[in-house]
Amino acid sequence: MKKYLAALFLVMITCKNFAQIPTPQIQKVGATPTAISLTWDSVPQADGYEVVVINKKQIPYYTGVPGIVLNENIKPGSVYSIYIRAYQFRQNVHSGQVSYCLLTPPLALSPKIKPEKQSFVARWQRNFKSFDYYFYLACDSLFQQPVNGYKGLPVKKNHLPINGLQAPKTYYYRIATVDLNQKVHYSNTVRVELKASENEK
Repeated sequence: MKKYLAALFLVMITCKNFAQIPTPQIQKVGATPTAISLTWDSVPQADGYEVVVINKKQIPYYTGVPGIVLNENIKPGSVYSIYIRAYQFRQNVHSGQVSYCLLTPPLALSPKIKPEKQSFVARWQRNFKSFDYYFYLACDSLFQQPVNGYKGLPVKKNHLPINGLQAPKTYYYRIATVDLNQKVHYSNTVRVELKASENEK
């Protein structure tokens, strides 16, 4: 009987600790072409946090602070599922639920060209949750000759119509994100060749 009561008391304590560890709430999620960064609310009862990244394989990471930058095996355009939970390592107790996010590191895509209007629609993949995106358009691949109005233009969607361009002419565009350390990361560069319309030939 004493052994039974002792075991029951241990289960009650474990369940109590289990219930006391809240789910960490994700605050900020961002992705560059080669890294994913996350921050979440601190959980005072936790010894640390488990971050599980899933893309075909399930890879766990452990950290003692409410934030992490993942920069291994991150590929642009790939979709990653990420789970975060608070954890008490010594008692093997974790939060009953997990915070979850789904994102795709940015990847600039081929544009939709409208030669008759001397314009095109720039396109890119973006995260479900992310930092702001900034759009760059230039007349050279090094972006030393930016087009007026398109040097770090903040954008919220995954596309941007570009009008009023010259043709025939070649343009280049890319997008940028900013990580937790305020460092700018650029996507791949897309080359756009606008040809003269039939009426101008």
